[in-house]
Amino acid sequence: MIRVALALFTLLAWAVPAWAQSYPPNERPMYGGVKQDDQKFIDSVIASGYTRKTGAQEAVARGFQSFEKSDYGPAMRRFNQAWVLDPDYAETYRGFALVLISRDRKPAEAEAMFKKGADLPDASAGLLADYGRFLVLTKRVKEAIPVLERGAAREDEPADQLKAQRLLADAYYDEKQFDKACPLAKKIVDKVEETRARESMQFIVTSPRCEG
Repeated sequence: MIRVALALFTLLAWAVPAWAQSYPPNERPMYGGVKQDDQKFIDSVIASGYTRKTGAQEAVARGFQSFEKSDYGPAMRRFNQAWVLDPDYAETYRGFALVLISRDRKPAEAEAMFKKGADLPDASAGLLADYGRFLVLTKRVKEAIPVLERGAAREDEPADQLKAQRLLADAYYDEKQFDKACPLAKKIVDKVEETRARESMQFIVTSPRCEG
């Protein structure tokens, strides 16, 4: 599944309003509340051999492929298709949130989508890591910790689990929970590949707070 670069969040100028743009309903989350006639689409997906669940998973995967290329319109169209097929599939809300951040610069609406996805039973490590990082970057580290703890415990995607774990180690350290930050950082420091993330773990491991 998609691994969102830290720059996606840190480069956002959330204090500056985005240019006013009008998108068609199929390029807005959940069609912008505009009612759609979806049965023909659902029937066609099922006729192609998918269930509604697997069809939603395929749509989300394709949506993230477009998102990684910054093709936000096609990405949102795919996420909307996934939402029609299975409105309880958590990754769809992750997709909505990321487009709302990257294209629309709407953190409040993105947070609502993150929260909705995180509240669903199938919330992935990646979703929880992205939501936790969002909370950290909006200066709510205490709120981020329980979200990241859930992500760090999920084993569905090892790379995303590791991302949640390193974000959690940083959050623990920022909150002076050194008894938790130090062993976690020591456990994962050799697994982290991205340079800045590894440097962050090494900083914790070599900190006087982590001696012994």
